[in-house]
Amino acid sequence: MIDVASLYCDERVVTPDYRQGLIRVARSMRAAGIVPSILQDSVFNRWLAGLKQGETTRSNYRRMGLTLWRHALDIGLAEHYPRRVVRVKARPKPPVAWTLCEMSRLVAECDTVPGHFKRSRCSIAPTLRAFARTGYETGLRFTDLWSLECSQLRDGRLYVVPNKTGVQVPKRLTDECVADLERLRSLGDGKTFFRWAICKRRLRTHFTTLCKRAGISGTPKFLRRTGATHCEIGRAH
Repeated sequence: MIDVASLYCDERVVTPDYRQGLIRVARSMRAAGIVPSILQDSVFNRWLAGLKQGETTRSNYRRMGLTLWRHALDIGLAEHYPRRVVRVKARPKPPVAWTLCEMSRLVAECDTVPGHFKRSRCSIAPTLRAFARTGYETGLRFTDLWSLECSQLRDGRLYVVPNKTGVQVPKRLTDECVADLERLRSLGDGKTFFRWAICKRRLRTHFTTLCKRAGISGTPKFLRRTGATHCEIGRAH
């Protein structure tokens, strides 16, 4: 099944996270003794029933497992089509986001962070401030945000092609956010805003520390959730 997953990804444009997820599912199927030639409803359902993960993860495994099964059919490695695969109902959890006060406190706390990044010697404070503001205002996922290039900022907008959708989306920014990004552009290599200064792993670590300093709990995902939540609140009013 791992070969099927690799072939599927090689023939399409997929994100690194999706590739890893698909291979993870393929390994789970292999561990259950599943090879393409024996795929049928009873075998697939038995594998699903044996998964110990929660409902949401099992639902994702089911979806990716079916993707692998259908691709195995396309390349002639499987014989039977999925017909009566058990459904896994995942109950959606309400999004957890920060309040406007918490978000404001987080941004304000950025200015109090001392020091420089070891790799680039760039000041930590302006980098975290620009990262927090841009993440909140654009709703970009972590990797898309970290990978932003300076050329994507034009006339107060970020022109972004998210990895997940592949569709270009212009994001209007506030003057404060543009100023923060322009400052990073002047400090850095002029090509990227964040990538030149710090790797993704270290940025996550610094952001976690920032949250603790601000007295709130969360991860970079909360920037996207918070921005989306406040947009919906604005629409409701």
